[in-house]
Amino acid sequence: MVAVRVAHPRLAPSPMEPRAIAVLPEGGGLTVWLSTQTPHRARADLARILSLDPAQLRVIARDVGGAFGMKASLYPEEVLAVWAAHHLGRPVRWTASRSEEFLSATHGRGLSSEGQLAIDAEGRFLALKARVEAPLGHWLPNSALIPAWNAARILPGPYDIPATDLGTSARRAHTAPTGIYRGAGRPEACALMERLADAAARATGLDPAEIRRRNLHRANGPRDLPAGRVEGADYVTALNHFLTLADYPAWRARRDALRAGGALAGIGLGFYVEPSGKGWESARVTLEAGRATVEFGGSSQGHGRETALAQIAADALDLTPADITVQHGDTATCPPGIGALASRSTPIGASAVLEACGEITRRRDAGETGPITADTIYTAPGEAWGHGCYLAAIEIDRDTGAPHLTRMACLDDAGQLINPLLAEGQVMGGFAQGLGEAMMEALHFDDGQLLTGSFMDYAMPRAADLPPLTIHKTETLATTNALGAKGIGEAGTIGAPAAILNAALDALAPLGVSELQMPLTSLSLWQAITDASKGCET
Repeated sequence: MVAVRVAHPRLAPSPMEPRAIAVLPEGGGLTVWLSTQTPHRARADLARILSLDPAQLRVIARDVGGAFGMKASLYPEEVLAVWAAHHLGRPVRWTASRSEEFLSATHGRGLSSEGQLAIDAEGRFLALKARVEAPLGHWLPNSALIPAWNAARILPGPYDIPATDLGTSARRAHTAPTGIYRGAGRPEACALMERLADAAARATGLDPAEIRRRNLHRANGPRDLPAGRVEGADYVTALNHFLTLADYPAWRARRDALRAGGALAGIGLGFYVEPSGKGWESARVTLEAGRATVEFGGSSQGHGRETALAQIAADALDLTPADITVQHGDTATCPPGIGALASRSTPIGASAVLEACGEITRRRDAGETGPITADTIYTAPGEAWGHGCYLAAIEIDRDTGAPHLTRMACLDDAGQLINPLLAEGQVMGGFAQGLGEAMMEALHFDDGQLLTGSFMDYAMPRAADLPPLTIHKTETLATTNALGAKGIGEAGTIGAPAAILNAALDALAPLGVSELQMPLTSLSLWQAITDASKGCET
């Protein structure tokens, strides 16, 4: 039996653009420019809160400079801005300062979990017991309970474990609200399972890769988790392929050579699964005179979604991407949709575009002349599950505790890739945020007073902090949507922290260190080295 505890720091999502809203009374209604991930939901919520007819409100969310889950809900400031414009009949604008974002925007992570894993002499996982505790804030935004739910329902992740006992809870706290943040429970589930896997490897004397190989799910097709039947994949083949591509023996040999020279060096693995969103999205496609317009019910925060949707429509309609105009983020012109949440926009939203284009093609081939318009609401029959693995190498200064992440490699399987370049950008961005959690970022309070209220106090990774990342990709088509796509936008935030944490523990294992918590700052690592040295002396 091995046991671990993982405490995730509370994080500030910190998109490039803070929350912002501008409201213009016109024509008996209100036009609202809002930095949001969910324009249609924002309109419905505003109408309900302010007792307005939804037809009086037009919400526009176009060039939104990042969101990461922080802009999934309405905030009191935004409701008040719309209320003031409505009652005063005057334009109203509000933009959050960066310090206001730290104080009152939703925070992410902060969950803690404990797990016990029973193993046999051959390293087979027999039973898992896990408990997750999630902090909330003084009010609950949309999806506030999703991280606690995801962190438990994803367990035991990619592993086949015959017996499980899982529990999750959430508690109110006198802090800013906690909401969804890129990954929303997925990184928490991954960190717990991957820490347990490494602990099991040490207890049995097996290599971390080998113990994973013995316990990962092997079959392509549905698998049963405690939360229900989900889409599965051959994770063992994926791991073997990745270790070959990355040349895992060479990573081990380099680590061992550094250790022989007295360095504190380690490598760590993090195998992850990434369930995408459930439910529906919508699209309207119009073909006329050799050109097509795609009106998408979702939204974009810099994903390059316009490019991907144009590619899908162009292929389906036998046009070029230059012939496609993509519109999104305007409740007056685009059909209703849920929005950019939970890696759902490509698996579900792009499937809606594909189905609308299919209808147009059938009607065109039957002799119908333009303009031809097709409206589609696509409901996914199931949830697409992406997967992959991250490998990290780290060196830690014995005297100062300063960590140096020397290299990273990953393999991600997001099913059908629409645009490999955009997918690679999503992996790199997610990795940067995953590294931030693992090594730098943390919000701190003292008797309710925020101590880390600016970038002078809250460390964010810069380009110089990122090590070389080698990205590998495979494509196992999803069976749960028309496109065969899976999510990839949150992959780096899920797999990277677990791999980095395991690498740091591997580096300090020769000293007898068996527990570390994120962020892995020089202070925390130095303290662990110092405490281990004192233990050796006594």
